[in-house]
Amino acid sequence: ELRAFLSGIYKDSDPKKYRETLQSLFLQSGDWKYYEPLKKACSPEEWQEQLGKILNHFSENRFKDWFGGSKLVEIYLKEKMYDQALAVVLARHSLNALSLYHNDLSFRYPEQYFNSYRELIIAFADRGMGRKHYQEVVSYLKKMKSMQGYEGAVSEIIGLLRVEHRKK
Repeated sequence: ELRAFLSGIYKDSDPKKYRETLQSLFLQSGDWKYYEPLKKACSPEEWQEQLGKILNHFSENRFKDWFGGSKLVEIYLKEKMYDQALAVVLARHSLNALSLYHNDLSFRYPEQYFNSYRELIIAFADRGMGRKHYQEVVSYLKKMKSMQGYEGAVSEIIGLLRVEHRKK
């Protein structure tokens, strides 16, 4: 609260302190309401320096918790750094992460995205039982099927899963 208040005071009186305060608020909270004002308060050169600090912060924290990694991907997407976003998502080896960023990345990198889904879906289907689990499998398969050009490959996976899991 105090820092947010101070950032308003610094806005006109001390632009450098204003940027530092906004950066600190964003790094601590991850709240986007500090990101855009920070970006607007910087020249393009200053922004590249600030962005580097922000990315380093969330990159260091991406292995500690889900928040750090997801915020890193969101920043990459916001800054149109799609290759970097894809690398973080694929490194998670998670159907949940693939699903979360499906709309942003799958059409840009269909082959890598589909291959990652395929690698994970069969093992995921093998791990569990029950209606809820299979509903989750179906939701991932629907996302895979929505990827243009991969409908046939998804049909093959569905056939394989039906044979392997017909008694579950």
